[in-house]
Amino acid sequence: MTEVTIEAVSKHKMRVSLDGEPAFTVSDRKLRETNLTDGQLLDDQQTQALIEEAAHMACKAALDLLLSRDYGELELIRKLEMKGFSSLLSQRAAAYAASCHYLDDERYIRNLIEQSRGRKSRQALQSKMQLKGLDENLIREAFEAAGWDDGEGLLRELHIRLKGKAPEDLPDTEKTRLIQACLRKGYRYQDVRRALSDYNKHSECP
Repeated sequence: MTEVTIEAVSKHKMRVSLDGEPAFTVSDRKLRETNLTDGQLLDDQQTQALIEEAAHMACKAALDLLLSRDYGELELIRKLEMKGFSSLLSQRAAAYAASCHYLDDERYIRNLIEQSRGRKSRQALQSKMQLKGLDENLIREAFEAAGWDDGEGLLRELHIRLKGKAPEDLPDTEKTRLIQACLRKGYRYQDVRRALSDYNKHSECP
């Protein structure tokens, strides 16, 4: 037998645990529809039926999230866990989304690269993708396939910060601050120095 434990996590959200292990979180209205009660004992068949219903809810939550924007697999799992689903249910929902081709880390990485081209440094974008739990090898391969070059983004950054000034007209202290700002954005020092030297060759905004 499996014991059901129910506890409130907010005004209208309830956490359902099975034998002390949190399984999922539902609205109080949805909980009433399940006819579950705190301390209720379920046999194996009832437990499996409840798990399948929770898995269905997790899959629906995953697809709802993916309708609003793309997610990486690990990022989606973390988001579902934040919504109160167990790690197992979250992984199952992510696998279902992937099987339906709604979830694809390689595609997600390619899209992030194209969206950020000319706007971020490779280092900054790579760090962002790693924080999302995306695979380092997939990230590296995607950058190579895209022929990524930091030059366009760096030139755009300089154009914004220089505000029409020529680099050679800047006082040393101001030029140092400019270089440090670019370094904080993830651009390499030698690339920044080269871009400053070549800046006047580019007459248009990137």
